[in-house]
Amino acid sequence: MALRKRGKTWHTHFFVDGQRFRQSLETADWREAQAKEKELIAQASQGKLAPASQQFSRLNMNEALARYLADRSTRVARRSHRSESDHAKPLREFFGKVPLNRITAEASNPKLHSCEKGEGHFQHNCETWRQAFCVGF
Repeated sequence: MALRKRGKTWHTHFFVDGQRFRQSLETADWREAQAKEKELIAQASQGKLAPASQQFSRLNMNEALARYLADRSTRVARRSHRSESDHAKPLREFFGKVPLNRITAEASNPKLHSCEKGEGHFQHNCETWRQAFCVGF
């Protein structure tokens, strides 16, 4: 259990059952930070708080797509799920084990350039790439 002030904001760093948890408490008030830290520790003890190592942005592309598609499968028709899974294949092939937080516009540029040249990809897949990477940046 440790409270640290970074700039004007308090941050916490603690361990529960060998798992490390670190995050901002988003407050400048020390007493409020203590209360929030106690709440977070209670949530972590109950298994309601994911450790920093399991945050979605730290997952590699394959794991993230698997989680995303599993979540979507409960909310969409079977054929839609199959279609989304098929459209995710180029993402898996290109990024593979790259963590999501390492993917940038520059990292996706070679794939976008191959789409523009028409190198072996269907137009629909290229459009998916443009929507995912160009619109977001």
